[in-house]
Amino acid sequence: MALHAQPDDPRPVMRYADALADACRDFSTLELCLVWRQSFALSRRAQKAEDKLRLIRLRQAFLDEFQRRDPEALQAWLSSPVSPELAPIAYFEPRMPHESV
Repeated sequence: MALHAQPDDPRPVMRYADALADACRDFSTLELCLVWRQSFALSRRAQKAEDKLRLIRLRQAFLDEFQRRDPEALQAWLSSPVSPELAPIAYFEPRMPHESV
């Protein structure tokens, strides 16, 4: 599931932001990471206050879903020096029991 929009046009995403927030529980972890990254790029281009607010709520839904899936991985990612715009897939991909992030 990708956020299909023209690179400089966040309007299609804004139209479906609430539905995406509700649907993110059904995303694979990879899809969730990809939409996280795409939503970051869109948030930098959003002009209207209402669009920015929708993106904030959408990104909060993604963070909530990361938390639900793996609270330890979320904490490791948020505590890391990795830029928040980057997809956190390295922290959420399946690991062997002896591996750590």
